[in-house]
Amino acid sequence: MKILKTILSRALLACGLFLMTAAPASAQQYDKEPCYLFGFAASFADSTVYFTEIQQIADASLTKHSSLLFGREQYANQLRDYLQGTGFASPTCVVSFSIKKKAIENKYLKLKKRYSKNGNYVIKYLAPQDFAFKVQTPDPKLMIVNGGSKKKH
Repeated sequence: MKILKTILSRALLACGLFLMTAAPASAQQYDKEPCYLFGFAASFADSTVYFTEIQQIADASLTKHSSLLFGREQYANQLRDYLQGTGFASPTCVVSFSIKKKAIENKYLKLKKRYSKNGNYVIKYLAPQDFAFKVQTPDPKLMIVNGGSKKKH
């Protein structure tokens, strides 16, 4: 009897794990809301670092439950492509974001302080008229927006 319980519990666990991994991972729920972000770029071959100004994205797509910004990698790639176009070879770019302006200002100041300390880095600032992020939106065929489902055709 004990062996049968063990076999059944393991079978149920295996079925549960299979169902969790078989669920469509691409279907996300997104809310459109404003958020603030800035970009930072550095290179391992250079002591120059770049900061964008804090920019507001009016219709950013944020995951419904965890408020993660959709397309973070694409935002970083926008900055990378811009800097490579200006001659900055092989930049490593990151984007930091928040839905609260005060929180993003604190992140910005903390990072800026880290790189301005000791004078080891040349800091360059990108004004919004020089570089501005373009909104990234999820493919409507692969997402659920505001609770209404959209299925891939």
